[in-house]
Amino acid sequence: MNVPKRHHYVPEVILKRFTDEDGWLHLYSSHDARVRRTRIEKAFCKKHLYSEVRSDGSKDVKVEHELSWLESVLEPILMKFERSAQTGDIPRLTDLELLTWRFYLVVQWKRVPDLHKTVTTDEESAAYLHGILDKIQTAYPNRVAELEMLRRPHEIKRTVRNARIAGTPEVSDRVMRAMATRGIAILSITPPQKTIIIGSRPVVQLAFRKGLKLTDEETEMWLPISSKIAVGLGTKSEREKVYRLADHAAIRYFNLSIARQSTEFASCSEALTKSIAQAA
Repeated sequence: MNVPKRHHYVPEVILKRFTDEDGWLHLYSSHDARVRRTRIEKAFCKKHLYSEVRSDGSKDVKVEHELSWLESVLEPILMKFERSAQTGDIPRLTDLELLTWRFYLVVQWKRVPDLHKTVTTDEESAAYLHGILDKIQTAYPNRVAELEMLRRPHEIKRTVRNARIAGTPEVSDRVMRAMATRGIAILSITPPQKTIIIGSRPVVQLAFRKGLKLTDEETEMWLPISSKIAVGLGTKSEREKVYRLADHAAIRYFNLSIARQSTEFASCSEALTKSIAQAA
């Protein structure tokens, strides 16, 4: 079996739609506060990010293969969105395509390292695991030796890591039901000279104030799929809707929102990336 080492958390099928005419991304990283040119193969990826580690130290890349398959079925859906943005007509997704897009949007939101830093830490997960082992030991005192092996620091770390990776391509029925209450909104950037960026936390969340939920129309989730298009949650009354965005200030606000929620971001323009980096 092919064992891929470089795992993209923003897929190449999307990144290729943000390159300049020569195939370069202009990427800013907050780690070194500089803008550089890069190919999509080397952007928004980490070595063995989705590889589970077996007890013998070998890598299991089944999750990476699952994510790669999901990305492979995304291309025709993205092409429908692009045609809709160009013509103004709704994409008319099939029920399966609509379900696939909603599923992918959630997976893309949860799969990135930037999000992992904002949820349960490895230390908190390790403490929770120790608590579970304590309960097991109370129930099965004759398994102490076996449980002590599981308490070893490297085993705790491996278990926590594997659990997080295994859950990456999974979406609960509750979340899918919540997604199903909203339609799809396609945002088309119309000024010829204006483009949008893609971030290391590409699904940008807006207006998620206290008390508001995914099912509330006031909340927004957008995933830029190209330099000119973002796709996100729509209204409850319309299955699909295309919006034209020409306001320069609104486009700027959108880009800044993406940048401020990400540790890295890229665009098709060196000037745009530098401008957003300075402002964000």
